[in-house]
Amino acid sequence: MFYAAVALSLSMLLPAPAGQAPRPGSAVVSPDGDFSIAIPGAPQLGAITTPLSPKLVTRTWSVNDGPRNEYLVSWTEYGKNATPLPSSASSTRRTCDALVEARNARLLDTSEVTVDGKPGRACSFTEDDGRLTKVRFVATETRFYQVMASLTGPGAAEEADRFLSSFKWREK
Repeated sequence: MFYAAVALSLSMLLPAPAGQAPRPGSAVVSPDGDFSIAIPGAPQLGAITTPLSPKLVTRTWSVNDGPRNEYLVSWTEYGKNATPLPSSASSTRRTCDALVEARNARLLDTSEVTVDGKPGRACSFTEDDGRLTKVRFVATETRFYQVMASLTGPGAAEEADRFLSSFKWREK
């Protein structure tokens, strides 16, 4: 999981081709139809192959709203024949800790949460530049998701909560 968190963190640094262009704040559906989220702007879709295995690809939707505000959803597909992923408190806690360490941040809190009906982990931390980052991790049978907002300014915590709460699973 540590490598997944590092890969997810690194994926935010990669340039990506333009994705669909929704109205700001409107719900958009993932390319494969698995989830929707209210992302404030036109998300860019990127991909990174994890250093752990060339078969694992992490896909990322991100929107940078100014130089220091970022909204992100990343998901890693482990394949249809993969062993179901654990969504235990300890595995998601290690992932949260690894992301905090990779970003050289200060952990504010962490807790077990439900992400649209599935068990997951939430954590929040501050970075050296003053950004507040709130993130939720959740595993389905063959995918691991990270939903994150890194924001500054008044109302950052509330805006991050609105974004995180807009993540919804879709029936196919």
